[in-house]
This record gives sequence, C-alpha cells and structure tokens, in this order.
Amino acid sequence: MTTTSFFFAGCVFLLATSFCRMVRTTKDSTLLAIRVVIHVLACACIAAIGAVLVADYRARWPETGLVWAMCAVQWVTGALWSDGVPIPFRKGVRR
Repeated sequence: MTTTSFFFAGCVFLLATSFCRMVRTTKDSTLLAIRVVIHVLACACIAAIGAVLVADYRARWPETGLVWAMCAVQWVTGALWSDGVPIPFRKGVRR
C-alpha cells in the first residue's frame, strides 16, 4: 500500500467514527463546542477523501501520520462514548 492509500483509509475511519458520534449528539443535550468539532472533523475527512479521489492528491508521511494519530485518539476515546455522550460533554453538567 502507498502512503496515500493509508491516508485514505485513515480518513474513511475518521469519517465513520465522526458519524457514529454525530448520531449520539443532539442540540438539546450536547455542548455546542463538541458538536462543532465533530462536524469539522467529518468535513475535513470528506475534503481529504475528495482530494484523493478527484484531485489526485498524493499524501506524504506527515499527514498520514497525523491522520492515524487522530484515528488512535478516536479508537481509544470510543469507550467513553459507549453509553452515549460522555457526561462532561453534556449540557447542564457542572464542570
């Protein structure tokens, strides 16, 4: 596999995890900042996937490493989302 293939696969993984988290959030129960960053990550993944497919973008190791580092963050923090939005990310919870 090329670096671009690894980059593409990482972007698809990040998009899928973003979607899974978006499904669990609502305007009434989740902090705006959390919803915004999840949507921004999803949009960045869509743009990156589009760049590879449409614009013949060739990823190098720095961006590929960064994408897979974010994949690791999403994978590890996924356990916190197993019962829905984590408590600190909910509206009305004192921090």
